[in-house]
Amino acid sequence: MAVSISLLGASAAMALKVAKQPATVPSKTFGSALAQCTKGRTAVSGGFAAPGFNPNGGATIGRLGFKHAGKGEIKTRGFNFGDAAGDLVSYAYCALHDHGFRIRSANTQIEPMAVGTAVAECPLGAKAVGGSFDASRVSRQHGPGVLTLTSKRQGERRWKAVAINIPPDNGTGTAGTLTAYAYCEKAPFNLSTESKTVSPPTNNVKTFDVRCPHGGRAFSGGFDGHVTLDPQPSATVAVTSRRVYSGHAWRTTALSIFDSSSGTATAYAYCRG
Repeated sequence: MAVSISLLGASAAMALKVAKQPATVPSKTFGSALAQCTKGRTAVSGGFAAPGFNPNGGATIGRLGFKHAGKGEIKTRGFNFGDAAGDLVSYAYCALHDHGFRIRSANTQIEPMAVGTAVAECPLGAKAVGGSFDASRVSRQHGPGVLTLTSKRQGERRWKAVAINIPPDNGTGTAGTLTAYAYCEKAPFNLSTESKTVSPPTNNVKTFDVRCPHGGRAFSGGFDGHVTLDPQPSATVAVTSRRVYSGHAWRTTALSIFDSSSGTATAYAYCRG
């Protein structure tokens, strides 16, 4: 019995605690939300959400960035393209033991109406247990041009981000920057990958969950918008990417960004048994 209690105590100590922070973003305005872990914990992964996202006349908050903002903080930035105020929520998943947590980044410049990729790599001996992205803004009037469509693990040591630079209406646009972040640990555990693929309808969103098997919990998550420009543009963007069901699943809400075709979205849960 003493052994069982000890093991349960160790499991509880290693469990991720959730910190979240909502913010209201007015129409045609940039906004941000900062989730903060309790003292003594490190934000080893994160998530975001845009509750009430409505592409048909409501709030439509596009994600500019979602990244580490300090040892125990995850900051999410977005621009509300819609005609109504909307909510933006940032999530931090906080660990008591960070196993030498460190961040690695990589960036790339993307020209207007082009696609770019950035891949951040952890040092030898460390694993990418999570990751995030950031994109440069264009202007307060026209909103961001660089829209991140993919943010996911690539092998055990890398985190990959893919974005498209869409110029503002009736504009030629300007080059922008995409940055990928890998959250690296010398973790004494492995993460398994679970995934699910859907096709969101045009002009609407699709929400779906990826569950971890055998009672495991999602340590982090990611998404892939499968962008292609030729012969016909097709892609999806995630407006929500976060843990649900006490961490046993990862939820994604995706939107097809081109009216001419429905895109494909894949969500990933990186699970710890």
